[in-house]
Amino acid sequence: MPGTPLPDPATPAPVRFLPEFDNATLGHADRSRIIPEEHRPRVVTSRDWRLVLVDGFVRAMWTTKREAGRTVLEVEPFERLSKMAKDQVVAEGTELLRFVDENGGDVIVRAHR
Repeated sequence: MPGTPLPDPATPAPVRFLPEFDNATLGHADRSRIIPEEHRPRVVTSRDWRLVLVDGFVRAMWTTKREAGRTVLEVEPFERLSKMAKDQVVAEGTELLRFVDENGGDVIVRAHR
């Protein structure tokens, strides 16, 4: 919006969980603005496009499953995440679980292979 203050360009983008078929990943011929080239093969060959943005770039995939009557969110990073980034992923994932299932369970971030 014209005249609206913009954040400092050095401000990191918050962690975001993108759903399957999100326009940010599917609506552009050049996806390099959010999918780093080193992760592109993993993303484009996957059947599951539920992606996690860390500082504005795809750094992981996520999925949910039911365990013992509650929803568990699992995050599989494509690379080692810093402790701060991992904490932010868990915090945002917890908010996502609260949104989709009030009895949501744990957020699990698997170690990078």
